[in-house]
Amino acid sequence: MDGPAEAGKVTSLVRYDAGARFPERGHPGGEEILVLEGIFSDQHGHYGKGWHLLNPSDSRHESYSENGCLLLVKLRQYSGKDTIHQDTGCLDWEHGKTNGVSSKLLYENHGPGISIRLVRIEKTVTAPFQTFAGGQEIYVVDGSLEDEFGVHRSGSWLRYPPDGGHCLTSQGGACFIFRRVAWPSQSRSKTLKVRLGCWLRPAQAPLYATTPRSERRDPSLLQTG
Repeated sequence: MDGPAEAGKVTSLVRYDAGARFPERGHPGGEEILVLEGIFSDQHGHYGKGWHLLNPSDSRHESYSENGCLLLVKLRQYSGKDTIHQDTGCLDWEHGKTNGVSSKLLYENHGPGISIRLVRIEKTVTAPFQTFAGGQEIYVVDGSLEDEFGVHRSGSWLRYPPDGGHCLTSQGGACFIFRRVAWPSQSRSKTLKVRLGCWLRPAQAPLYATTPRSERRDPSLLQTG
């Protein structure tokens, strides 16, 4: 979380119990949602696992879940003007430069330098070292990844600072969503790694670090929670 709750740029996991609902509200600065489990609903439709939603700053919705769901939510991090709702399961995988690595482009805006992709890496594949001038975020949806900072299993969230880099590999295969974005200057010095934590139902839950010490390799790694 960068700034006060509901006021700054927030990345959180949100779990809805069955029957939970939020009253109609807006999201200044935009909202991004990836449905991880269950079915998420609002007055515009029903969205199952794998749906990716981008709601612009002037949009409003009343959200609920009849049987419960789990969401990855980002607030005040979408400056686009369009409402974009897409089922990632219906998109084709595009093969990249590295054999065994493919992706689905979910959103791209060259102005602020934002690119959001769902990436799949096959087992035992190693992607070459890459640097990202504006920084990068990764959330591991399934499987596990490994880089210079350790092992990142399903539910891990990573943020690399501007000009940071990594060499990713996966022994058993993995699927993750990544966002390439320019971060403010005060965020440049640390690589942040956190794991799934506790739940607030249905309010937003911060991502708490629960990574075992045996998996941490870099003493400068920032742990929160």
